[in-house]
Amino acid sequence: MVFRLKKSLLLPRMPDVTNKTLIQLMDEHRLSLNQVAEMLHVSPKTVQHWRMKKDATGYRRMPTSQIELLQFKLTVAV
Repeated sequence: MVFRLKKSLLLPRMPDVTNKTLIQLMDEHRLSLNQVAEMLHVSPKTVQHWRMKKDATGYRRMPTSQIELLQFKLTVAV
């Protein structure tokens, strides 16, 4: 048996704001690529890809869970 969801029941896709939020947080807290990578347990290269403009080669969308984790860690650290 196959179940199909109506399109109206699906959640809308979140706008791609996580990468912009990352750049804002890094500027606000004066964080380096290495510091963010260490906090999120990813490579500095991954953070570098997240910071790229959407049309750049190598761009990666930052997962919402990662930006939420970074925001939490920055809140707790203060």
